[in-house]
Amino acid sequence: MGRIRCLAWITFKEGIRHRSLYGIFIFALLICLADFIISDLFMLDVVKVSIDIALSAVSISGLLLIFFLGIPLLARDLDKRTIYMVICRPISRGEYILGKFFGFCLLLFVSTTLLSVFACATIKVMTLIYKSYTPMHFSWLKIAVGLFSIFVSLCVMQAVVLFFASFASGFFITSIFSLVTYFIGQNIESVKRILATVQDVSPVIKTILKVASWIFPRLSAFDLKTMAAHGLPLKISFLIWNYVYGISYTAILLILAILIFRKRQLP
Repeated sequence: MGRIRCLAWITFKEGIRHRSLYGIFIFALLICLADFIISDLFMLDVVKVSIDIALSAVSISGLLLIFFLGIPLLARDLDKRTIYMVICRPISRGEYILGKFFGFCLLLFVSTTLLSVFACATIKVMTLIYKSYTPMHFSWLKIAVGLFSIFVSLCVMQAVVLFFASFASGFFITSIFSLVTYFIGQNIESVKRILATVQDVSPVIKTILKVASWIFPRLSAFDLKTMAAHGLPLKISFLIWNYVYGISYTAILLILAILIFRKRQLP
């Protein structure tokens, strides 16, 4: 456990020193500033739109962190052969994968926490400026739950990235597989709902969608921006199921990544 903690801390420090991190933070701040301009275009729903944009800024920035920092974690070590400096020590490949995962999750937690502070500050200013347009069911708790759900979804995506990186031959292939997985995970539930309203749908298509919904992560379940913006009812059972699902899916992917990486022939 101590070796995993050490690797996680090294991974975290590598991420903090990466220049892309600061560029992503600037990008998120620009979105938060643009929130004031965009929200004004929706006068009656100005606060609702502001909440949606603020949470979207955190979500998009976290996703950029994964693609610009998370994916190169393993690919860079393989390309530069620095992985041999790690596994030549009494550290197993499984500990290496777990160390990388927990280290980047720590980076995601710190980053999303800071971004959440900026997002909440933006929302607070908008509620002060437009008090009369603040929704009746406005709740900081629901916003906090929405932000935490974003963090959980990002951790799931990082597990997806490590799974593909455990057998993929390079940065590009891992990026493509991860991007496709993210796109399917965000939209498969919407596609299922649309097809449920359509008659004469092929049984083959229904079967494919059902299988895909079990294989790919249901990332849309962690998208609670609408709930936070409109103050919709918050079911504790729904949240517990979401988080249990996210933890279980992440654990399965990490186990598969470890098993595959143990058998992988390193360059």
